[in-house]
Amino acid sequence: RDPQKASAARAEFTPLEDELERWIRMAVADKKLSVPDSSLATKVFNGMIEGTLTYPALSGCVDPEMVEPLKQELIATFLARYRT
Repeated sequence: RDPQKASAARAEFTPLEDELERWIRMAVADKKLSVPDSSLATKVFNGMIEGTLTYPALSGCVDPEMVEPLKQELIATFLARYRT
């Protein structure tokens, strides 16, 4: 629960958000996703990942056996919303 560590960790992932948004825009262009606001969709997906996996992992609260099922569920949830 160290704000400086959280800020440092967050700074490391910012480029990944940029890459995710670029991927979303490419998927929209390929008509694979229907996303009215790629920036918002990026924030939503990243928020699901951070809230469910990243921050709990930093505090040691993630059951390793649940990581893969959680990832699959997050992806399925995102695609259920935005897949064409």
